[in-house]
Amino acid sequence: MAEIRVDFRYSDGDLVPKEILGAIISGCLQGLIRLGKLGDMIECFRITFVLLHSNLSKRAMLGPIFKVYFCDPVGKECWHEFDYRFVGSGNPNPSEVEIGDAIVSFLPSFITEHLKRCAETLNEARVKLDELTGEKPRNGMKLERIKIVED
Repeated sequence: MAEIRVDFRYSDGDLVPKEILGAIISGCLQGLIRLGKLGDMIECFRITFVLLHSNLSKRAMLGPIFKVYFCDPVGKECWHEFDYRFVGSGNPNPSEVEIGDAIVSFLPSFITEHLKRCAETLNEARVKLDELTGEKPRNGMKLERIKIVED
């Protein structure tokens, strides 16, 4: 299960109201559930509150930034970040439904595109390994151990 790490204070030092914290935690959980197996890849949600310019007004407002961490099949830690301006109506206090919707709309394409790049990298490594060992290139991405024998 993914961790959800949320700051309890805005960047100006004021406490974040518990209603907002509750909506964020619930929205992240809803997003995970709705993502299904793709949600199993997510290791951590990191939410901070910073001063950003809102779509709704010309003045800066304190709102959440969501950073979502996952590990790819190669073992590299990856992340994707979005802020409240891209969640629902751009309100600095998004509802749990808006947060869940944003997670489900942003993350699948980001993660699957990253996985496609990983598959290409693994396939290139397989071809290079085959070239180095003198084997004929095969389709697929399975990497096997090489036994080095000294004469």
